[in-house]
Amino acid sequence: MNDDPTRFDLLKAGARYLKGWGLEKTSRVWAIEEAIFYFACHYHGGQWSNLYSALSCSPFNPGIGADGIEDETGQEIYAHFKEIFSD
Repeated sequence: MNDDPTRFDLLKAGARYLKGWGLEKTSRVWAIEEAIFYFACHYHGGQWSNLYSALSCSPFNPGIGADGIEDETGQEIYAHFKEIFSD
């Protein structure tokens, strides 16, 4: 189990998850980006970790009033990340 996945690892896992549900990955890329942002935010191990790097270069930028993942598919992908990348 990898507790410090790279951005590429997360993108790959998110795309595989969507493919498993028969969803076109290009149509749900933003859900993957949202899940990566929040997963990296919650689980990074400091500025030298892979997850911190993924957070720092994320194209996703939550709005000022955001309090979590808004997209239902993003929530599912986040839960998938927790299953495969955290203890």
